[in-house]
Amino acid sequence: MRVTLVHGMNATPASNFHPWLKRELEARGFSVRVPELPLHSGEPLEILPLMEILHEKIGMLDHEDILLGHSLGAVLALRYLEYVELKGRPRACILVGAPWQVKTPELQTLFMTDLDFDVVPWKASEFFVVHSPDDNLVPFDHAKKWAEALKAQLVDANGNGHYMDTEYPVLLDLISDVAKQALEFAPGQSLPDELAGL
Repeated sequence: MRVTLVHGMNATPASNFHPWLKRELEARGFSVRVPELPLHSGEPLEILPLMEILHEKIGMLDHEDILLGHSLGAVLALRYLEYVELKGRPRACILVGAPWQVKTPELQTLFMTDLDFDVVPWKASEFFVVHSPDDNLVPFDHAKKWAEALKAQLVDANGNGHYMDTEYPVLLDLISDVAKQALEFAPGQSLPDELAGL
């Protein structure tokens, strides 16, 4: 199973929890990608070039994919789901500390065109919104809005702030649990094998 981690503003693949989560997931047999994106404060943000970078680094998505985006990277992950051609429905999309809206002018293009909430919730098998009530950058109300709009499971992980530290076991556990469920509940698994014994 492949996991793509999408970092946020003024971050890199070496920032925050990304190196630790990548290392831990790879030790458990996951393939992990952390594309580097040009997300810098004070620079205009253009959606199409970012989508093209993600497409170059990730390609098409299928049922073996899990997307996890942090902060503005969570919104980019959703935009990518909306943008890219799918070979199959990704296993899950996980939003971590995701803002519902921002006031910074150079970031408005991420939010000016509303996501198609009739389509996006069908672009992954499951959605999870991971947010901490003590997040001092993105209020917890934003998480509730995402959870409602995406029909997502809200993971209330108090004490984690805006997920800017180096290790968050809640993220590792969530991805591991999602991957296990994908194997346990494979389509047709519970049906009798009519060809057995032939």
